[in-house]
Amino acid sequence: MSELNNTNQQFYALPGGVHPPENKAQSNQQPIQAGPIPDELVLPLSQHIGAPSKVIVEIGQKVLKGELIARNDGFISANIHAPTSGTISAIEQRPIVHPSSMDAMCIIIEPDHYDTWTNRSPILDFKTLTNAQLVEKIQQAGIIGMGGAGFPTHVKYPTKTDNIDTLIINATECEPYITADDRLMRERADGIIKGIEICQQILSPKQVFIGIEDNKPEAVKALEAAVLKSESNNISVRVFPTKYPSGGEKQLVYILTGKEVPKGGLPSQVGIVCQNIGTIYAIYDAVMNDNALISRVTTVTGDAGGELGNYEILIGTPINALLSHVKWNEKSAQRVIIGGPMMGFTAQNLSAPLVKNANCLLVPKKKELAKQNPANPCIRCGQCEQVCPAGLLPQQLHWYAKNDDFEKAKLANLADCIECGACSFVCPSQIPLVQFYRYAKGKIREEDRAHAEAERAKARFEARQARLDIVAAEKAEKRKIRAEKAARSAKAKKTGTVPDADLIAKARAKIEAGKAANSSIVAPIIDLVSLEQTLEKAKTKVITTKKRIEDSKVSAPEMIDALEIALGKFVDNANKAQITFDEAKKAGTNTAQIVDPKTTAITNADNFECIESLTAKANKAQDKLEKAKQRLADAKENTPEKVEMLTTSLEKFSQKAIDTQAQLKAFTSKANSNTKASEQVVNQKEVEQVDVEQLQNAYDLAKQKHEKALVRLDNAKQDKPHLVDGLEKNVSAFLKKSEELKKHLDQAVANDPQALEKQKNVAKQKLEKATKKLENILQKLEDAKANKPDLVPAFEKTVILMQTQFEKAKAAVTALENSPITVQSELNLSQPEMIVEVLETVEELQPQYDQALQKYEKALVRLDNAKQDKPHLVDGLEKNVSAFLKKSEDLKIKLDQALSNDPQAKQKQRVILEANAQKAQKKLDVMLSKLEDAKANNPDLIPAFEKSVKTLQTKLDKANAQLKEEA
Repeated sequence: MSELNNTNQQFYALPGGVHPPENKAQSNQQPIQAGPIPDELVLPLSQHIGAPSKVIVEIGQKVLKGELIARNDGFISANIHAPTSGTISAIEQRPIVHPSSMDAMCIIIEPDHYDTWTNRSPILDFKTLTNAQLVEKIQQAGIIGMGGAGFPTHVKYPTKTDNIDTLIINATECEPYITADDRLMRERADGIIKGIEICQQILSPKQVFIGIEDNKPEAVKALEAAVLKSESNNISVRVFPTKYPSGGEKQLVYILTGKEVPKGGLPSQVGIVCQNIGTIYAIYDAVMNDNALISRVTTVTGDAGGELGNYEILIGTPINALLSHVKWNEKSAQRVIIGGPMMGFTAQNLSAPLVKNANCLLVPKKKELAKQNPANPCIRCGQCEQVCPAGLLPQQLHWYAKNDDFEKAKLANLADCIECGACSFVCPSQIPLVQFYRYAKGKIREEDRAHAEAERAKARFEARQARLDIVAAEKAEKRKIRAEKAARSAKAKKTGTVPDADLIAKARAKIEAGKAANSSIVAPIIDLVSLEQTLEKAKTKVITTKKRIEDSKVSAPEMIDALEIALGKFVDNANKAQITFDEAKKAGTNTAQIVDPKTTAITNADNFECIESLTAKANKAQDKLEKAKQRLADAKENTPEKVEMLTTSLEKFSQKAIDTQAQLKAFTSKANSNTKASEQVVNQKEVEQVDVEQLQNAYDLAKQKHEKALVRLDNAKQDKPHLVDGLEKNVSAFLKKSEELKKHLDQAVANDPQALEKQKNVAKQKLEKATKKLENILQKLEDAKANKPDLVPAFEKTVILMQTQFEKAKAAVTALENSPITVQSELNLSQPEMIVEVLETVEELQPQYDQALQKYEKALVRLDNAKQDKPHLVDGLEKNVSAFLKKSEDLKIKLDQALSNDPQAKQKQRVILEANAQKAQKKLDVMLSKLEDAKANNPDLIPAFEKSVKTLQTKLDKANAQLKEEA
């Protein structure tokens, strides 16, 4: 390709290209004018490449001009601001500017026409800011590429810019009809040059080229005059012959530098950053004036466009609002085009909004642009190949796309097509070539996405299989350890020898004598050395996280928010560890007793079990350390890329092994001293009493966990049968724990004459707490009814839950108030279920019975449906039906027993049934109201609401029938 010279400026001839009629004089004769403030502004959440923005406002909220209303959701995303002051009237799906007229989520603002700005902080000298602060201002302003696909601008300005030597400003505006950048350069050249200086400070390029075609002489003069006033000495205006599409990014890079951007690559890979002239001015406005990107200059042109020219419009202005403002001739208009005649597309819906990269609204008359005639067969003239600026073979690409031969299209470099339309412009057969290319690109993206998802699914499956193999191996190892342990225990019993005989003999002696049955609850023993190690680890995490944040500012800014959250947690942990260590150190001993309400009680008599548990823990940590060493050795030979990760894991397992050994040593030492102290206490007959209140709370918590586990098990039997085995084990474990705690509680109560009073205190405290919670949620419900009706159903649901907890707490207090002091000792402590039956009330049993009956009915419905559609599920569903029937019958028996034992039971039951009926009536009223609204506004929702009304009517009829039966 020949190298050309023009007024001592070197540039390179663009291969291919065409010279369509420019038609720029229609709109570039008038200065930039102000656009309208429409009746509503529609702001799509996705006006850019990357993730859609995240809404941070609510319907009904007042906003000011320039106020942030949607935050960027990730690194490649952009903020959105209110273009004027007003009220958020809706957040909903609306048509947007797209060839398919697709809908997207939008924020709708109803302007108040006061145009009141939010607070801003303009600056006089941008050089007082650091590079990071400048990039932050660009990001906060929501600036995107305003001449192309809308790439978020801040992404182009990394903090490390050593490889960038050239900054290119795209001022070509090569598309016919469009003159927005031309007028911007004529009128605001000083701001543009100041924006270039800001970019220079960030990137430190050796040279800056402003690339502009020679059909804009007034703009060239304005820029050259502004450059002479600039403090920078390496900005040059490069003028070259007009030819379409010289404004393509890769084409402009070649014209000005002779460098070719790699296939699928970016200009930064050859040391270049490109920016559109409009984007540069937006950077100046954001940094110097603290103005967000809320408006842009847009060309209105075409013979049917009315008052033609360039208008500074508010982002989100509907197309029809702008057309009405310029008094367009709708009757004579052929169509409305977003963009120019070469790369633009027809607007399908004129209510769609103009967004940040909408640079032109073309309204031609019916004979102004040639109408697209039916395509004729390709005559293989080769003109498309001659004009292609990317050096492709458009004819071959057309055949590949037409025949869905996408693999060959990819091999023919379809991805390099910039869709400029030059091939379609010269095609004598009038084949819409670009449309074929767009179709093929879309299909290729779909195939690539499906392939990527399949690869991810495969990777997940393989990872799961590997995880299962590891779990199976660990279980086998645990079984082996348990078998060896059982063998050692059997051998010890047979020979009469046990390791650590002195310590264990003393512990067992206490258990057999029963003198430590009510031993006081003590906290786990933590060695001072372990506390210091924990503190150091916490401090290390804080330092490491701070370093990662600094590194991320350079390499991965999208991770900064997450790392800062993690840093906050690590700082809190470090502060807590420091306080704990300081308290232990002040105690003047090598150990500290740290009370943790989540830990279970450990008695001196349990030292043997604790030592045994800690020994197993230490052995397990050592085994993991050995395995980690082996995995690291294997990785060094076979998978070097995993060495760094496995080295980190090895350090973690090594520290864990050291910590567990230290804990074992500390506890063993403390256990010896505790045993001696215990013997002295026993000899002096000073055995302390267990705190009944603590045991009562522990038992209540265990009972609650058992009930929740039962509920989860019932749900799993219906929906997730593969979880049933595991949940049954949970139920058994919680039941066992609650029974053990109940035995300890009963024993403590028997030995404590004030036990009943303590239990009453615990019950009263819970009742007081439940009362406060209920009052608070009732207050919130009243506020919601007044201010936020959408939240009322959620609060009503919470009120029902709080009411149930209140009734339970009240019933527990009543039961204890009516119980004689001897009631606990008269009960058979070997049968804890009797106590549960005594404490269960009508208020507890009635909702349980109603719920069980409801589940039984639902199970019957599912069974009937399965018999018709899914016969393979019938056996399992029949078992569910039987289980729910049995449970409801058992609860009915308990409920009848409670009714017979409580003289006020009938009254309580009626209160519950009335509440159920009122609740059902209220839900039915709400659903009927929604049904009426749907009939008026959303007919598509009517069947769903009618079905819900029918279901709720059935529930109400059942509730009324139960009331009638009781009456």
